[in-house]
Amino acid sequence: MSTNSQPQQQQQAAEKHSTNSKSITGSKGYIIVNRVSHSRFLPQPSSHSFVYPTLTLLLNVRATSSVLKEKAERQEETLALGPAGLFFGVGPRPWSRLTNVRPAAYLIDDGVQSRTLMERLEEFLAKREIPIDGLGDVWLLTSPSYLGFEGINPLSVWFCYSMEKELKVVLLEVHNTFGERHVYVLQTGVNEDESKPRNIDHQWTIPRQFHVSPFNDRSGFYVCSLSNTQHPHLATSSPSSTSTTDSSPLPVVRLNLLTSSKALKLTAIMRGQSCQPLTTSSLLLTLLHYPFILWLSMIRISYHAALLHYKKRLDVYARPEPVASVGSLDTHIGKSRNLPEGDIGESSQSVGWQPVGWMDRYARKKTCAYLEKRAKELGITIKLRSSNALDQAQIFLPYEATSPEAPPAKDQEELVIFYRTQLCFTHLLVLPSAVHALVFSSRTERIFNTTNDDLFLHVFEPPPHTRKTPAQKLRRWFLPPNALSISSPPAHPMDCSRTPRTRKSGQAGTVTTTTWSWQTFAVIVMFYAIEGLEKALYRLFRARFVKGEEPWDGWGRVQRGEEGKTSEIGSVRRDSAEKGT
Repeated sequence: MSTNSQPQQQQQAAEKHSTNSKSITGSKGYIIVNRVSHSRFLPQPSSHSFVYPTLTLLLNVRATSSVLKEKAERQEETLALGPAGLFFGVGPRPWSRLTNVRPAAYLIDDGVQSRTLMERLEEFLAKREIPIDGLGDVWLLTSPSYLGFEGINPLSVWFCYSMEKELKVVLLEVHNTFGERHVYVLQTGVNEDESKPRNIDHQWTIPRQFHVSPFNDRSGFYVCSLSNTQHPHLATSSPSSTSTTDSSPLPVVRLNLLTSSKALKLTAIMRGQSCQPLTTSSLLLTLLHYPFILWLSMIRISYHAALLHYKKRLDVYARPEPVASVGSLDTHIGKSRNLPEGDIGESSQSVGWQPVGWMDRYARKKTCAYLEKRAKELGITIKLRSSNALDQAQIFLPYEATSPEAPPAKDQEELVIFYRTQLCFTHLLVLPSAVHALVFSSRTERIFNTTNDDLFLHVFEPPPHTRKTPAQKLRRWFLPPNALSISSPPAHPMDCSRTPRTRKSGQAGTVTTTTWSWQTFAVIVMFYAIEGLEKALYRLFRARFVKGEEPWDGWGRVQRGEEGKTSEIGSVRRDSAEKGT
């Protein structure tokens, strides 16, 4: 009997896992109307608060996708409302539905539209070595698109439960107005605060790392407090709720922003007020009652930002590049601007970057073509590696990959260029020399770094005996005086073409010719035109950056030897007597 007990237990456990992970009982989703409040306390003369309602959906992630699991004999029913999901659905085409949740907008910024929410979550957790074998139901609290319009969706919360319906992992997915996304990973029982208020289920204090408000730098800490986090099918109505059902999940998410010295700076609370199962009738009635609620987030954010800037006198911090995660290539690039040392948390990861513009795409293509040739000319290996894990590394070898004459790896000289953003390639193209790029982009703006600066300069060394090119004259024309003090070659290396040639004496040599490209001209002109337009618009609207943080003042920071500025409270208030930028 003991011989058969172990296989029977394994079979029972497998059946239990199958039952819990496949069958979805109870409501597959809920409509929650929330009360969102913000209160700013520091700096005290700029204190400010406001309250407004929001509409979110709490969705069973397993029910949002038709996924045929391994060894499953049936397919799960998809959560969709109306004929062909006309009123609500989960898919890549928000314009085809009244409300929609687009999986590609969550967790992994890979642009693949066919991957489900559950597949994205499982990959995200697996990469962070968080066990997913015992993962039960997963519920996503998020704002859907409305009539095809996807708002900024400031906060989405993933509640991951075990098979026993116990909360195990919480993901706070934060979106900012620049289209960037960041995830804070919180595990119950791991690094939770030892003391917390009695009405709080879980609480963590984590380093802040993501740029959300333009009036705060990235210093300080978040205190994340969660209430009413029980599994939605186990929830009970609170006395103050206006729910029409006996089972009413009304989660409460509270974020306190602390300064580096742990002083309370800001509080944001999202509190569920009413809840009802997600059905066609409940969705339509709610939207009739709140016809514009899903469109108002950006308007409200802009309105209160204007109050804080013009009336409360808070200056604006320029948008910094996202920090990837601990252990990423960010450590090779150096501390990002406005991110104090030691404020990089292990429970944090950027997952969404701004879309790459045409200038950066062209500059990267031009740079890669140049590096491929130089790797063969110099007999070295050149690597490009990004802090964005989805941006695949590129390797340029001094020989063809299939060449039988490939030297041993240990005999090769190697240059690795680590970059934080693809703006790195635009800087390499629009600045007159590699020295300018090192001084400006690498050492001051912290956009890229290299393993060997001398070898980097050698790679981007222009060929000798070249005449001045019109593109190089244009590059120098846009530079301020302190940048002109750095010597510039007559031609940019990417404006030149080296062609092998055998001289009459039989010796090998090269012929250098300069090339003209209207795309390169366009990139140079547009780069500085956008910078000038931004400066003109800020002056027109009398808007102010934190002094020294103006995006167009990079060479001023070089001259002053400044790095990212931080204040004691992470915000800067300008006296009304001072002039704006």
